[in-house]
Amino acid sequence: MSTRCNIVVKDKNNTFYVYHHCDGYPEGVGSFLYRKVNDNLKKGRFCFAEDVVNYLLKDEEDNSYELTSGIHGDIEYLYEIDTHNKTLKCWKYDGWNGKKVKEIDLSKINEEA
Repeated sequence: MSTRCNIVVKDKNNTFYVYHHCDGYPEGVGSFLYRKVNDNLKKGRFCFAEDVVNYLLKDEEDNSYELTSGIHGDIEYLYEIDTHNKTLKCWKYDGWNGKKVKEIDLSKINEEA
């Protein structure tokens, strides 16, 4: 069974939803987002939500990111990227009930890697 996730990417004016069908757990997609996207956010390379979405959709190592219309009902993790506030958050998510269950500190996950 795959570990699915959504990535919500927003800025002041736009919100986009990206779906990833497998490896959506913090040590998978979360680690990639923390190492690659979070670093670029902090350095000011991603100013707009579109910048992050394009980066994900063009990822040559993992071509399984796909643009979608909202949060899927079968996800286990939800990532939120805010380019305006330069933040990346990860949530354990109850997709069937549409609830964030617990915030996960991705910096701790990456310290262990």
